[in-house]
Amino acid sequence: MKKIILILMVVLMVLFTVSCKKPEEATVTKYFQAMAHGPEGDIDTMQSMAVYPVHIAKVKSYKITNITEEKVEDYKLQGLLEDLAKITKEKKEQTEKVLDLNGQVEDLGYDIEDAKSKKKKKELGVKLEALKKEQEVEKNKIKEINSRETNAKRAIEQEQNYIRKSSGMEENLESFSGKIYTNEVYVDVTTEDGNTTPYIIQLLRYQMQLPGAKKERKGRRIIIQFVPASEFGKVKKAAPAKKVEPEATKPAEEEKATADTKKEDKKEEKKVENKKKVKAKK
Repeated sequence: MKKIILILMVVLMVLFTVSCKKPEEATVTKYFQAMAHGPEGDIDTMQSMAVYPVHIAKVKSYKITNITEEKVEDYKLQGLLEDLAKITKEKKEQTEKVLDLNGQVEDLGYDIEDAKSKKKKKELGVKLEALKKEQEVEKNKIKEINSRETNAKRAIEQEQNYIRKSSGMEENLESFSGKIYTNEVYVDVTTEDGNTTPYIIQLLRYQMQLPGAKKERKGRRIIIQFVPASEFGKVKKAAPAKKVEPEATKPAEEEKATADTKKEDKKEEKKVENKKKVKAKK
């Protein structure tokens, strides 16, 4: 009878200990267990838990020293998509402006060719130089818009990746609303050579809901950053584990509008050159 009571007490103590364990601790513990599995870790588990999997070789022990309070912000995918739509519209308008300037520069070049007097040619030449400067300014604006467009697309791609990994959802991600929760776990990692390095593991999870739905979808915690404490905040993503390197971010679409303007400039040069050839023959 005493043995049964003792066993029950042990079981209750274990259950109590597990129930008292913070969810962040459970996530970190599971990840370190995956890292310890084999020389390169359990890659599948690491990839399922972390956006940018990290593998630390020959870990002797680790100790969680601090878990910060969760920071809460609104679900932001819809806002990111709206920002991209504004940039796309701005780019279209700016491209039309540049193409219009290209046409003006081309026409003015022909006017200079047709001008009879040197005075007229000089006047038009001054006007052409001013127009070309304006053209260059407007072209540079397209480059700046392209840069913002690239950053916006990357932000959307990253956010969608986070949502999919945390929630398991694949479609209609922009239809949801909800909250984003992030916090950091501070861990001292000791390797077999006796060196101890403090790391920071940043966790993220979502709580999502469709309009009109009563049930809320709770995403699991995922690791979005796992870096030495000295590097936290300096890098946007952690170094990937060996053999689980994520695909490099594809470059954004080429600066089409700028390319178009270059084509127009070449056309202009060709037309002027052809005119000179015709006059030379005469």
